[in-house]
Amino acid sequence: MMEALYTKVKDDFEGGVQWYGETVKLDLEARKIIERVPGKQVRYKLK
Repeated sequence: MMEALYTKVKDDFEGGVQWYGETVKLDLEARKIIERVPGKQVRYKLK
């Protein structure tokens, strides 16, 4: 997810793309909009 975000906005975004993406991900988890899928690979799904 973070690689896709970086690739999409790296030329137009000023600041830390990965840090911004992590902040948004944590916010979506806290609001219970997304959840982590159990397993070795880190994946998320919409609730």
